[in-house]
Amino acid sequence: MKPRIQAQPILIVEDSDDDYEATERALTRSGNLGNPLTRCKNGQQALD
Repeated sequence: MKPRIQAQPILIVEDSDDDYEATERALTRSGNLGNPLTRCKNGQQALD
């Protein structure tokens, strides 16, 4: 039996709500998204 690999989160740094939603929609529609999405609105937030 193979051990399950935990899905790593995908970090998206995007300040535009519209652009983030478009990216999220595209990833979801691809059907291959098994990873949780984490959003930061700026670079400083991503580094914290």
